Amino acid sequence: MMQPLWMRVSVIGKVKRFSKGYVMFVTSISTSKMKDVKSSLLHHGRKLNIKSSHLTEAFARSVGFNTQAALLVDLQKTNAPKVVEFDQGKFFERLSELSGVPDATLKTSQLHWPETAFTRGVGVNDLRSSSQLSGRTKERLEGLFEMMATKGVGFYRAKGSRPAYDPDGLWFGSYSSGASAMRRAFLPPIPDMWDTKSWTSLLAEDALDDSKFTYHELIKIALETHNAFSKYLKLHDVVFSAVEGLYVNHDEIDGCARSVLFQREGQLSDVKASDRDQRAKSSVNAA
Repeated sequence: MMQPLWMRVSVIGKVKRFSKGYVMFVTSISTSKMKDVKSSLLHHGRKLNIKSSHLTEAFARSVGFNTQAALLVDLQKTNAPKVVEFDQGKFFERLSELSGVPDATLKTSQLHWPETAFTRGVGVNDLRSSSQLSGRTKERLEGLFEMMATKGVGFYRAKGSRPAYDPDGLWFGSYSSGASAMRRAFLPPIPDMWDTKSWTSLLAEDALDDSKFTYHELIKIALETHNAFSKYLKLHDVVFSAVEGLYVNHDEIDGCARSVLFQREGQLSDVKASDRDQRAKSSVNAA
């Protein structure tokens, strides 16, 4: 059973986390996806007979905005997908305020319905609780994503695929090191002899080596992700994203073409804090 929302308190300028097993889901949303999210919320919340406007307002609050209008303005202003963290506690709180339905009733009406509605609306499966990753792998991923947050790495990609099972053919998966990149705040000026893609990839791979991780280990983890999927589903690249966690791209199933298997608690907050600090340092150095 999913546990209550994790809480944080500030201790000597750092964030200390007290977790009870639930890590808020992080993904990206866009203006085009908002209609799908609204439709999914209506579908999954239909038994509660709640107004669609109340659901969308609650959703906006759950991802950090006071109103649905403010969320839409922000998405249209940036004209790009926005990374958000879905807070089910805030969703239920706001929905109860607007609809008059008791918070306890909303939470027990269906198991995890707002999270399912959100993830399906953005076309992403949340497989974090059923990823079948080993305890050792999860420990290593904790360290990897912490390093990525503080060192400014945007992502690493394991390039490859695993075909759907064919009893009359070969069935296996293979991966190799793919693209990687730093986040914009951590990307220094590009030397004349380098192009942007090669330069940012070099820096990201240096950060990996300096932190005692290797692409070989990432590829082993990519192969381990296969355990979470049906052998009849074709799998594609595996991505280690600083903000969206470990996810696998695959052929579409139930409207989703991506599945998230692991996210580190507090990762998005750490990434934002590191980016702010780095931009502040760059401003001081430029002055």
